[in-house]
Amino acid sequence: MEISAVSVLMPVFNGAKYLHQSIESILNQTYENYEFIIINDGSCDGSLDIIRDYARHDRRIKVIDQQNIGYVDALKNGIGVARGEWIFRMDQDDVSYPERLEIQLEAIKRDPSIVLVGGWCRQISENDKAIKINKYAATAKKLIKQALKGGMFIPHSSACFSRAAYMRVGGYRARLYLAEDLDLWLRLSDVGTVYCCQDVLVDIKIHNQSASRMNRRRQSVSAMIAMMSYFLRKDGLQDVVNAGDNDWLIFKEWAENEMERKGVFQRNEVWCNLWCYWHSRSKGSKYKFIISLFKDLRSVMELISFGRYPAKKFALSTTVRL
Repeated sequence: MEISAVSVLMPVFNGAKYLHQSIESILNQTYENYEFIIINDGSCDGSLDIIRDYARHDRRIKVIDQQNIGYVDALKNGIGVARGEWIFRMDQDDVSYPERLEIQLEAIKRDPSIVLVGGWCRQISENDKAIKINKYAATAKKLIKQALKGGMFIPHSSACFSRAAYMRVGGYRARLYLAEDLDLWLRLSDVGTVYCCQDVLVDIKIHNQSASRMNRRRQSVSAMIAMMSYFLRKDGLQDVVNAGDNDWLIFKEWAENEMERKGVFQRNEVWCNLWCYWHSRSKGSKYKFIISLFKDLRSVMELISFGRYPAKKFALSTTVRL
């Protein structure tokens, strides 16, 4: 299978702090035949100057400078001008490994049915200290099963997808901001093969200024609705995300209230706080934490009761009320 053209797409909004590292990780790829579309979405921190400086020295970079319209619409604008048959995603604060593009393109060549291919990622701190490696299943069936149980799916910055398949399913949907990637991945799985390379391809920077960290509640609601929409489509029913404005607002409010009533946000907060505590402590203090936790049976039972709420069960129990 021949790859006719490749586009790397990166939206930027006030990303100057990490932008050099991110851009250079793409420019230093072992696979070199691509266009690099960088969308400056109304930055006011010097990001545009950084982008233009790189563009002056590398003809593969295409700069789109626009007023701030938001992350999802910036992505859609970038895809609108992209010439690539395959779209590689990249975020302004993440770092791609040198062989990332080459590895993913080889996977696509091996299987013409692929419409989406991702990879493992390593989480790193603001000062580039390794935190942990996130590993994902290789096949769509296992990936989707993991996601619908509240687990992780292919990370946005590791993804590469077919432009034709993207257009076929309707592209990104701004209504599901912060879960626009999960929503798109699930819809792409309806029309072709989804695959995850069993290699670490990207470093993802974890910091408190990231959109997902600052809007955890909204991300949870969007992710839940994306999964509910998946089940509606599987049952041949209307996708609620495509409803009229009034019906959409009513449904979104109802879904958020249901999640509140069932304790989903509380459970998510407990697990997030526990994760942050664990990965910010030394090995010795982790042992002390575990020992103190098991000394207090009440604390243990509370954490168990706040375990990951199975998204599939929630979605199935709520779709019948639409």
